[in-house]
Amino acid sequence: MENFVGKKVKISWFACTSKGARILSLNHLTSKDTQLLFYLLYKIDQNNRVRFTNYKTISNELTYFVEQGLIEEIEELDKNKNKNKNKPFKTEYPEYANKDIQDLKIAKKVEESSFSLSSVKKSMKNLRDLNILTKDVDYAKTLFINPEYFYAGDYTTNKDKQDYYDNCKKLYKNNKDNKDNNDNNDNKQEEE
Repeated sequence: MENFVGKKVKISWFACTSKGARILSLNHLTSKDTQLLFYLLYKIDQNNRVRFTNYKTISNELTYFVEQGLIEEIEELDKNKNKNKNKPFKTEYPEYANKDIQDLKIAKKVEESSFSLSSVKKSMKNLRDLNILTKDVDYAKTLFINPEYFYAGDYTTNKDKQDYYDNCKKLYKNNKDNKDNNDNNDNKQEEE
């Protein structure tokens, strides 16, 4: 199924169902899982798909968002206290390289809050295990968000989206099981 909604539009909202709210409230998600989930929801299109380049890009963008948020928080504190210590903030993001901030301790906070490649992969696996998302089997480098929990676009297409999600999940699981079986067979042949 190519698209559930014919016309491509820029999504400015998504809906969270009561089941989605329940998942979020059950504390099965770590803070990294939650951050990743909302990052993906930020990128969702009207067909419940999220396209991405690679996990490293997601890691960099999430770290950037954390850094940007912390910088804005410090700048707000500076504004409120009318203090301005001219300490340069050291960052790999050029748009913030010359920012004046109150305290360079923020660099440590960014480092602690940053998303490593392994934390993105682990959180992605946790979201798949919780049935929140799956890989889209028809499109490379695309995730499909479970419309039972979150959806964008017209709610009347959710039945079709849910059927598609279930099919993607089943095919992804079958492909993964086949790969695991092939790996086990290769290991057995090496032992003999």
